[in-house]
Amino acid sequence: MQTNDRFVVVDLETTGLSPQKGDCIVEIGAVLVEGGSKKATFQTLVDPRRLIPYYAQRVHGISDKMVKGAPTVEEAIPLFLEFAQDSCLVSHNARFDRGFLDFFHPGLGHPHLDTILLSRRLIPGLSSYKLDVLIEELNLAISGRHRALGDAEATADLLLHLMNLSGEISEILPRCLIPNRCASA
Repeated sequence: MQTNDRFVVVDLETTGLSPQKGDCIVEIGAVLVEGGSKKATFQTLVDPRRLIPYYAQRVHGISDKMVKGAPTVEEAIPLFLEFAQDSCLVSHNARFDRGFLDFFHPGLGHPHLDTILLSRRLIPGLSSYKLDVLIEELNLAISGRHRALGDAEATADLLLHLMNLSGEISEILPRCLIPNRCASA
């Protein structure tokens, strides 16, 4: 990974933890990182076509009223993929975001980098690798926590910090990519 590589940092807000149990995406936020800096953003609310549970609303603050009239997941993911193009996707806890993306858009071929795995390799010894902990530990700013674009912005800042910390890290990159279940499809 070099600073001239193209990454799209993505974060999802959802109705719960498992698309297999009926949970759905309610917001997609993404930040294009290219040439070692943030270049553009993408954000959309998503109508899950179901009620958003109260416990989920308490986490991200997205209400049923807010998503009324928003694109459905079948409409929103293609919009996101148009923004992402052929970039490497990046998430903090990529298995979660990728699980939802793969469930609602089978065959997604993008590699997906996990900043938790990358942080563990480059900043060993922390008691936790939660996004809040890393942001505080590295003195990075965060706004809009638990909203998709705010978390994507924070994760993009974390990615840029890790890239600067390491310089050329291509030798550890493969160990920080989550398995692409659809790569052989």
